[in-house]
Amino acid sequence: MKQKTIKVLFFTINVLVPLVYGLFFYLIRRPGSIVTEAVTKLFPTVSFSNIGSALYFPFENHLADVLWAYVLTIVLSYFLDVKPAAITAVVFEVAIEAIQLIPKLNATFDILDIFFEVLATLLAVAVILLYRRICKDEKQQIIEDGQRIPDPHNVCRNGDGELE
Repeated sequence: MKQKTIKVLFFTINVLVPLVYGLFFYLIRRPGSIVTEAVTKLFPTVSFSNIGSALYFPFENHLADVLWAYVLTIVLSYFLDVKPAAITAVVFEVAIEAIQLIPKLNATFDILDIFFEVLATLLAVAVILLYRRICKDEKQQIIEDGQRIPDPHNVCRNGDGELE
């Protein structure tokens, strides 16, 4: 049961922290965004604009893209193995950017968005592989003939339930 809790905690932290940071970013740095307008309607007495001018965000123009690409890769890796999750994330990231080339959308295509999204995907892959490596170092059950097999409840499973 402890191992399952660790797995849930890993995925929760790696999804919620970037999403909360991204929401905070939108609220204080993007006053005209759909997200900010929705939150402002929910909390009309709270003003985020005064906070935003005093804070610096790294690679500000690409932060939101980086955060969602990281989260996308983490979530996909929960259901898929790392390589298919990363490939799916990159294809999706490129597709979303390519869709922005459609003139009627009034969106802005930016090749740097793709670059930073792919970097975020690679960072997510590195975090997942590090996590799985740590998990593999956990205890393994010893069967009667002395062979070591992975614990069937080990958190080092890929997304389809198979042991790595």
